[in-house]
Amino acid sequence: MSQAATQSASDVQSGRLRADVTRLLRLGVPVIVKLAERRMRMKDLLQVSPGAIIEFSKPAEEPLDLLVNNVRIGCGEVVKVGENFGLRITLIGAAAEMIRAMGPGQEPVAATPGDSAEPGTEQDIFGPPQNAPVEPAPGAPGPAGPSTPTA
Repeated sequence: MSQAATQSASDVQSGRLRADVTRLLRLGVPVIVKLAERRMRMKDLLQVSPGAIIEFSKPAEEPLDLLVNNVRIGCGEVVKVGENFGLRITLIGAAAEMIRAMGPGQEPVAATPGDSAEPGTEQDIFGPPQNAPVEPAPGAPGPAGPSTPTA
């Protein structure tokens, strides 16, 4: 293949890559600010009525997580913007880390509200959230060895 043909093929691939990147940058992705989470028994949840208060163990002054496509990409503080609220970013991942975290092999845990993901199972480009308990998967060896079913 001649040098001119190789250059032409390279230019075509480069043009396709730019077009693909341009399309990706136009995509809309879900942006979520997570206040807190907790588990409740269904029995207790069914007794909730207007005016009820559900308490969370997260301190009010603790930063809120910023999730994009259910991947934690940063955190920040709540601010008031006119009549709305916003998030002042205090920690954000590098663009390359965010793209890698949302790329192939990184399936969202709960892609839409109402999915049945376990609390605390969002993906995170920073590792596990601070103070988060790390529990072994069912059947995985833990500190006392593999779990065995009891009769």
